[in-house]
Amino acid sequence: MIHELVSLRDLEVRSRSGRSRSLHCLNMIESPPTHLITLRLCGHLGRLPSWIGHLQDITKIKLLATELEQDAIEMLGDLPNLTGLHLWRMSYIGRELRLGTGKFPKLKLMDINRLEDLVSLVIEGASTPQLEWLWLKQCCRLSDDENGIVGVPLLHRLRELQIMFCGDKPNKLVDLLQKQLGDHQNRPLFECF
Repeated sequence: MIHELVSLRDLEVRSRSGRSRSLHCLNMIESPPTHLITLRLCGHLGRLPSWIGHLQDITKIKLLATELEQDAIEMLGDLPNLTGLHLWRMSYIGRELRLGTGKFPKLKLMDINRLEDLVSLVIEGASTPQLEWLWLKQCCRLSDDENGIVGVPLLHRLRELQIMFCGDKPNKLVDLLQKQLGDHQNRPLFECF
């Protein structure tokens, strides 16, 4: 039935409160709305429905409490027109978030907020070539050493890096990032709280 909504551009699906309420009904969609631009999902999924990988026009995805793992990030990284990805509380449950080589070709904004298990963000070479804004907020377990955020110098278009309330010793992480950004060609704005 949802595929009959040919003009649908924005879709938000929320589950009721409680973990027993999930978004597994999304797996029953056989053919997605072909011109979807914005997708917001709030509720337990565990795995992304396969049809999300076929959304050629999607530009923005916001996830909350979906409890996804690295394979879902790789699927999202293959979306050709995705420019904004918001990973909010419990949307990702891995300890390491890896943005692999050749992924996220048009991503401009990555907003990571309250991923409580996140220890490391790894940006591999040739991933996210268009990334301009990288925001990490309230990731309290983020490593305070060079393993916390890897690959910032590879973000050639970076304009702003925000780190808010991350790690046990945020000053150590901030010092490392300031050194990396000091040599950056764009001299991006660096905000930390």
